[in-house]
Amino acid sequence: MKIRLIVAFCVFLTLTTKFAASIPQTGENSYCADGGTWVGPATDGGAALPQHCIQTDLAHTPSPGSVISVPPGADLNQYLAQAQCGDVLQLAPAQYGGFMLPAKNCDSGHWIRIQTSATDGLPPEGQRISPCAAGVQSLPGRPAYSCPNPQQLMATISALPAPDVTAAPGANFYRIGPGIELTRPNSSDYSARLVDLGGGDHIIFDRVWVHGTENAAETNSGFNLTGATNVAVISSYLNDFKCIAARIGSCTDARGFGGGDDAAGLPEGTWKIYNNFIEASGENIIFGGAKRGTTTPPDIEIRQNHFYKVPSWNRNDPNYAPPSLRSRGYIVKNLFELKNAQRVLLEGNRMEYSWGGYSQMGFAIVLTPRGRWGAVEDITIRYNYISHVGTGLQIDASRSCTPRRRHRERCKDGSGPVKDSAGMARLSVHDNLVDDVNATYYLGGGSMAQVSSALRYNPPLNHVVLDHNTVVTDGIEGKILSMGTFRNNPQPKMGPFTFTNNIVRAGTHNGIWQVGRPLACVEDMQPIPTFSNCFTQFDVSGNLVVGWGAVSPGPAWPQGNQAPADYSTVFVNPLLSGGDYHVLPPYQNAGTDGKDPGADIDGIGQYMLAAD
Repeated sequence: MKIRLIVAFCVFLTLTTKFAASIPQTGENSYCADGGTWVGPATDGGAALPQHCIQTDLAHTPSPGSVISVPPGADLNQYLAQAQCGDVLQLAPAQYGGFMLPAKNCDSGHWIRIQTSATDGLPPEGQRISPCAAGVQSLPGRPAYSCPNPQQLMATISALPAPDVTAAPGANFYRIGPGIELTRPNSSDYSARLVDLGGGDHIIFDRVWVHGTENAAETNSGFNLTGATNVAVISSYLNDFKCIAARIGSCTDARGFGGGDDAAGLPEGTWKIYNNFIEASGENIIFGGAKRGTTTPPDIEIRQNHFYKVPSWNRNDPNYAPPSLRSRGYIVKNLFELKNAQRVLLEGNRMEYSWGGYSQMGFAIVLTPRGRWGAVEDITIRYNYISHVGTGLQIDASRSCTPRRRHRERCKDGSGPVKDSAGMARLSVHDNLVDDVNATYYLGGGSMAQVSSALRYNPPLNHVVLDHNTVVTDGIEGKILSMGTFRNNPQPKMGPFTFTNNIVRAGTHNGIWQVGRPLACVEDMQPIPTFSNCFTQFDVSGNLVVGWGAVSPGPAWPQGNQAPADYSTVFVNPLLSGGDYHVLPPYQNAGTDGKDPGADIDGIGQYMLAAD
């Protein structure tokens, strides 16, 4: 990666009216004060930021009780039943069975801790653990991790078919780790999930290795957070969550993290996912999706993680090998998806590899509410570096059910037809770098984003801000935006919509493409009529539309946008992958706010440096 990395000390930027928070915050508890109060600005670009948080450092999670040694192979449930609030259970670097966290009515001054006894060789607090601490020098196909001295330091929890860790209703104030490996037997049997925390509250996983098997056995989920509150997973490593395609597998959406699907009305939310390596074939993280969900989880913090899919799972990869002769490989969907969540911050993450060929278009990020209760609202996506994908974002306010004559019964519950999801509003997407967008190799649409709405009864997609993003594509498909209101016409207009100060590539289609039926709001790929037809209000200005009109006389874009001929006139180093994307004169300071167009490359670099 050739992004210029700098560390800025004591840098204070003037807050703009659009973005109240523009300075990178890379610390574990940067946004969290005593008592779980979110600190700093309350909004970003009109999207509300989380209101509550969980402090995850050891200083704020004390365990002042007894230290209890648990012999190899002992029943952890018995030791947990006898443990007092504040005790520390030390496990030998050996194998144990699964366990349930019991309800003991603990408090914030007395956390029960479950950790390895061999802590001396582990990474210190705040540094990500790796399989090296379980004696694994490297994992094929994954980014290299430092492993000068591989040794077995972790205690291994392994159970099948039951999860390794579950929580009894009311279980609270548990800290698991450091040095715990959560896995399943190396067999061909299917495993639904390894950790299921429904009913739990204030549970932290710190420096744990959570994984499926290296063989073709399916492991659907790492962490299920549905029905859990105040949960954090920090400085950990997740891999080998995968489902097999071609209808021969037992699952479809393998994920590292899932949640937001509660049907019992339990509270859930205030989740923190920080400084982890997260690998899964379906969605690395997904919240929502089940039509039975009755609540929307709020206050979700996802920062400085490394999202990853193994490149050889892509059938275009020269090392591709399907898990069986009958399958089409592992089912791949996207890196991050929200179908039911509110007040979410996705910040400073490295996100790599997503391709189509199954049910999606190689999206990196998907925002689309589902289910009668599903809402996607107040979402902030900033300072992420995304690479090797078929398409950037899908922003789609979808209906939860489309009645059809043969399947009309599927659209009903006890109160009548289920027509719309709850809604989608207030999205702030800024200062993200997306490079190596390749529609052919990654089987996608090649565009920056799809922006569409099919809601007819609830308010349509509204208050979307895309500002200061840099998107580097191969230009073959050449779409900037795919837009539409579709499925049922006439549809209400979306909006307001802000598309400002981005660096994008028009390519062969001059930028605008249609999704939906022919009567959708896109007008013959013409930018100005399309924006007028699709949105109640729009601001499209300050953008660099690279290659606009280069293939044929370009359609008119709104005034206030520029059309460089090629990336070479825009970037210091115009490589399609891993270039130096600082802008050249005369485009410096040419944004509507006096800043350089495109993403804050130095700000993103600070996050990438902090994660190393």
